[in-house]
Amino acid sequence: MFLEAVSIILITLPILLPILDHFGINLYHFAIIMVINLELDSFLVITILRFIQGFTLAGVPAAALAYIGEEIDPKSSNMATAIYISSNPLGGMIGRVISGYFSEINWQYAFYVLMILGVLVFLFVFFALPKSNNFIPGNRSFKEDLKGFSYHLTNPVLLLMFGLGIVLQITYTGIWTYLPFLLTSPPFGLPLDTISLIYFVYGFGILGAPIASWLSNRFTLENVRTVAILLFIYGVLLTITPSLTLVLIGMCILCFGFFTAHSLTAAS
Repeated sequence: MFLEAVSIILITLPILLPILDHFGINLYHFAIIMVINLELDSFLVITILRFIQGFTLAGVPAAALAYIGEEIDPKSSNMATAIYISSNPLGGMIGRVISGYFSEINWQYAFYVLMILGVLVFLFVFFALPKSNNFIPGNRSFKEDLKGFSYHLTNPVLLLMFGLGIVLQITYTGIWTYLPFLLTSPPFGLPLDTISLIYFVYGFGILGAPIASWLSNRFTLENVRTVAILLFIYGVLLTITPSLTLVLIGMCILCFGFFTAHSLTAAS
C-alpha cells in the first residue's frame, strides 16, 4: 500500500498541478474527506478506493504550499511553511495512536473515528480559511502546462531537491511501516495498542520544523539541513539495535531530523 501511495503521488501530481493552476486551491479542500466503504470485504475494491483517495490527496500539499506562497507575507512565509509541515506529524501521530488503540477492539472503529475527524477538519478549512485574493488563473493549455512542468526536470538543482525529498520520505515512511512488525516480534513482543503509543515521538517532528526555520535564519539553510540529515541517519541506525530503549531514542532522533530536513527542503 505504501509503494502504491508513493507511485500515485508521483504519477498524479503532473496532472493535478496544471488543474490547480487553472481552477485554484479551493477545489482541493474536498480531497481531505476520507471516502471509503467500511463494510467492503473485497481487497480489489478497497485497493481501487485507496487509489482514488491517493489521487485526490496528492494535490493537497502542493495546494497548501501554493496558498502560503500567494497569500502570506514573504517575511512570514518560511515560518508559515514550517508550521504547516509541523502539522503533518501531528496528524500522523493522532491518526496512528487512534487506529492502534481502536484496532485492538475493532479495526472499523478506527476508520469511523478518522472519517469523522476528516469531515470536521474539512468543514473547518472550507469555512475558516480566507479565500484566495492573489490567485491568478492560468491561461495556458494543459499541454503547455505539462511542458512547463517537464522543464523543471531538466534543472539539475531541482532534480537533486526532488530526489532528496523522495529518499527522505520513502525512508521515513518505510521505517514507520516496518516498526509494528519489528516490535511485535521477538525480542520485543509488544501488543499493538502499546506500539501505537510510540507514535507520540512524532512530537519531536512537530518541534523540528519551527526550529529548522529559526536555525536557518541564523545559519545557512544547507548547513542546518546537512546536520538534520546526519541526525536522521543516526536515528535510523539506532533502530536496528536489539534494545527497546535505543530503538525509542532512535525514533525520537530520526523524527526530529526528518522533519527538520523535510521543512528546509520544501522551503528551498
